Amino acid sequence: MVVTPVPAATLIIVRERDGELDVVMVERPRRGSFPGHHVFPGGSVDPDDVHLPIEGSPPDGLATALRETAEEVGLFLTTEGWQALPGGPVAEVLSATGCRLDGTSPVPLARWITPDFMPYRFDTAFFVVSAGTTPELRPAPDEVVWAGWVPVAEALENVASEVWDMVTPTTFHLRWLDQFDSAQAAISSAESRRTQTVLPIIENDSIDEPSWILDDG
Repeated sequence: MVVTPVPAATLIIVRERDGELDVVMVERPRRGSFPGHHVFPGGSVDPDDVHLPIEGSPPDGLATALRETAEEVGLFLTTEGWQALPGGPVAEVLSATGCRLDGTSPVPLARWITPDFMPYRFDTAFFVVSAGTTPELRPAPDEVVWAGWVPVAEALENVASEVWDMVTPTTFHLRWLDQFDSAQAAISSAESRRTQTVLPIIENDSIDEPSWILDDG
C-alpha cells in the first residue's frame, strides 16, 4: 500500500561571507525522521500553523517553515526583520510580543515528494531567504543536536567524504546554491524560475544504491 505523504516545509537561510555563501543547517537527533542527518530547518505541518500571525498572503507551508526555524534555531523572521525572541511556543511568543511573521520575503523554491516505494513519505515545500544581519543562532537541545552556519562548499564536502548523512533534496539544493557567489543572486534565481514539483524515482533495480531521475511534474 502506498503511504500518503505528510505535508512538510523547510527554510533555506543564506548569507554572504568572505566571498562565499553560508547556509544554516541542523543535525537531527537520532530519533524520528532522518535520524542523525544534516538538514535545513523545517518539519511537518501543524494544522494550527494557519492561525499564526503572518504578513501577506503566504504560500502553503511557509508558516510551518518559519515556525520550525524559530523552534529549532531560535530565529524568528518577522516583519521587523530577524529577531531572537524569548523562548516558548511560537504562537505564544508572537502573541506576547505583538510580532508578525514575515510572509513576503522567503521565496518558494521547490516541492519534493518522497517516492511512493518509501515507508515514510513527505510532501515538502522548500523556501529560500537571505539572512542579511541575523542574531546568533540559539539551537534548541530538545529539537536538534547541533545547528550552525556552514559554507555551502564545506557542507557538500562533508557529504562527499561521508562525514555527514544527508537526504537527496538537501544535497540537491546545496548544489544549486553552490553556483552562486551572493545571496542576492540565489534569491533572484529563485524568483525568476517556476516552482518545481520533484518526484525522485528509481532508474534501476537497486533500492540500496538507486540512481535518481528528477521527475519535474
